[in-house]
Amino acid sequence: MSAPVQTLAARAVEFIGASKAASTLRAYRSDWEHFSNWCNNSGLSALPTTPEIIAMYLAALAESHRPGTLTRRLTSISQAHRLAGYRSPAGLEHAVVADTLKAIRRTFGVAQEGKRPLLAADVGKIVQTLPDNLQGTRDRALSWWDSRAGSAAQNSLL
Repeated sequence: MSAPVQTLAARAVEFIGASKAASTLRAYRSDWEHFSNWCNNSGLSALPTTPEIIAMYLAALAESHRPGTLTRRLTSISQAHRLAGYRSPAGLEHAVVADTLKAIRRTFGVAQEGKRPLLAADVGKIVQTLPDNLQGTRDRALSWWDSRAGSAAQNSLL
């Protein structure tokens, strides 16, 4: 390998190392260590593992950890598998993982609830408060455009 190519390869390794903040890497390491220890203590394989084992892990932590922490743990497990060359068993594309996390959120009262849509009358009230200057004109135009786009999207869902 020529010197310029070696320099570029070294630079690429530096960029890869800098792709995540130090705090993120610490969290990934800590989460992976926790999951690995749980698997070892349970007589299960941590790497590679299966979506079913991930669901059991989530169930084991459900009462003692917040759903946000569980989601970060899923990310850490996914990253570890990806770096080792395996497909992630912790992704929400796996129904058993997604449904387990959703049930935990619902059971412990943190399921996301939908919000009431902003109606045309609400937009009209907001637009009336905008200043009569260039920025107000821009904001009125954007509000009108956004409300039209929202209506079109809603109609296409029907």
